[in-house]
Amino acid sequence: MFAENVRKYLANIKVSVVLGAISLLLILSSFMVPSTHALTLDLDARDCDDNAVIRCGAASTEGLQQKFNSDASVRAIFNHFGISAAEMGRIGSTAKAGIVHKDGRVTVGDDVVATGAMTAGRQNMGGSTAVKVGGTTFFKRPPSVSFQTNRLKAFVVMNSNDQFAFAIIASCGNPVTAQPKPRPKPQPKPTPPAPTKPTPQPKPQPKPQPAPQPAPQPQQNQSQNQSQQQSATANANASVTVNQPPAPAPQPPTVVEKVEKVEKVEVPTPVAVEQPVAAAPVQELPKTGIDDVGTTLGVAGLATLAGTIVHILYSRRKLRQS
Repeated sequence: MFAENVRKYLANIKVSVVLGAISLLLILSSFMVPSTHALTLDLDARDCDDNAVIRCGAASTEGLQQKFNSDASVRAIFNHFGISAAEMGRIGSTAKAGIVHKDGRVTVGDDVVATGAMTAGRQNMGGSTAVKVGGTTFFKRPPSVSFQTNRLKAFVVMNSNDQFAFAIIASCGNPVTAQPKPRPKPQPKPTPPAPTKPTPQPKPQPKPQPAPQPAPQPQQNQSQNQSQQQSATANANASVTVNQPPAPAPQPPTVVEKVEKVEKVEVPTPVAVEQPVAAAPVQELPKTGIDDVGTTLGVAGLATLAGTIVHILYSRRKLRQS
């Protein structure tokens, strides 16, 4: 019974050890296995002195990964510069060929991707700052302190925003940090404005026309109306006057004289001739009344009487001459 329990216990330990080993291998393989993608730089020289963080540097990203995994002091210095094991595991696909300049610029091709660079070395130089991480001591300084030339080739890594993350000088393996230069964001294409429907304009309403006012009759029309009214009144008066029979003219007295040896001659009674009254045009008929007609008839009667007297006198004269 005891032996069976021991056998089961040992079997469980073996299973746990195997599983742990498999897990460890999977974790290490994520960043310790060299990347299938590699970047290789053509180095003119290598720094194999005691100041180099990676002695003699590395010409490819695969060489960097191997020396990073094999040296704990390299990992300590790189971690202080923000370069983790995960970053080194994918450096083959993220690194670009660049240059670190003595004036602190970091360039990729013709583009300045960072400025104000700071690097590290294992030896102290004037203008350096000592840093100790665990059991490893190194010195930080700008490139102007340690660079013997104006420029050195480096592996430059950009982040997901295409901005500078870090660099590693290829000839000595010294890490580099700097201030990333903002990358110009691509300007979105302007979206053409959506066509807007034209706003309907209200139709102009016709203005109400004022009611036509009767035109004032000119003064001439009023005068004509008055003349027409007067003419109409005159015509009415004339019609009344004409229709009335004229008054009979007074008969002159018959004068009979006794003449010797002359026979008595009867003088015919003159007939009063009715003077025709000319009908005046309606429009030109003067204003007349009953008094005017009477006057006219009186004048006619006197004229008739005068004619009768003249005729009698003429007849008597003829008699005397005979």
